[in-house]
Amino acid sequence: MSEDLKTIKELADELGLAKQTVQYHLKFLPTENRQKNNSGSIVLNLEEQKFIKKRLTKIKKVTTDRKSTRKNEELSVNSLLLEQIKDLKNNRDKQLENKDKQLLQMQNLLDQQQ
Repeated sequence: MSEDLKTIKELADELGLAKQTVQYHLKFLPTENRQKNNSGSIVLNLEEQKFIKKRLTKIKKVTTDRKSTRKNEELSVNSLLLEQIKDLKNNRDKQLENKDKQLLQMQNLLDQQQ
């Protein structure tokens, strides 16, 4: 058998994918002149291997772009939430300061009454 022919399993192992993933992308290739080895397994020539690798690269790039976009969106949301938390803390501190002043005034008034 020629060196450049690979079974679906061999290509899947090389790419670190499941055999079913390679079979799925194989469906997009024409079935005529499909070669088989001595044991009856489908073998892929270099052109077919390149086609499948190219499809997987495109899918991986789109997936990576989506993940990157999602990550940027999450970072934006996180930044916004952190900013809101800072504002809430500042408001809380101001309210506590006002309450402390009110309590001090009330204490002074109570002391004056006695």
